[in-house]
Amino acid sequence: MLKKVAKCYSPWLEIIPFGVVLFSIVYSVYYYGEIPDIIPKYFNAVGMPVDWTGRGILIFLPIVSLWLYLQNSLINYFLIIAPKDAGTVLRYSPEKREKLGGKRLEQIRTLVARLLWIVNSLVAILFAYIIHGIIKIALGYETVLGLGLWFIIGILIAAVVYICLKIIILSRIPKET
Repeated sequence: MLKKVAKCYSPWLEIIPFGVVLFSIVYSVYYYGEIPDIIPKYFNAVGMPVDWTGRGILIFLPIVSLWLYLQNSLINYFLIIAPKDAGTVLRYSPEKREKLGGKRLEQIRTLVARLLWIVNSLVAILFAYIIHGIIKIALGYETVLGLGLWFIIGILIAAVVYICLKIIILSRIPKET
């Protein structure tokens, strides 16, 4: 399993999203007893709380974060990385697969696997940032989530656009000379 993952990215990189998800869980459990019964639930565009809910959401959010991490990791491994033939994973026609060639198909598969890892990591970081912000606001240490939320979302969008453009470029059939 690790050898297959290593063809796309270092398996050690999986520590990052898993560690962030684990941090979210531990952080929520640690502060759960200290926060008030009512905490922020919804935020406006500048990160100010606009609606409040019970503190049980601090149990729900880390569970959702863990579920998303596991789901994305399993999809990445079993649907992208593990299959032997990159051409079947990418769903190109047999003619296009033949014209692109095995090396280029593997490059595309590697980019898709890396993209899913990046998305998985940034979503875990986004959840951790939101959980941290909710707790800090609930405890009265902060009044807004801050611009970090938009920064993470911006990085997520930029990474997806960049890698998708690279995939589109690699998916073009090379001109024959």
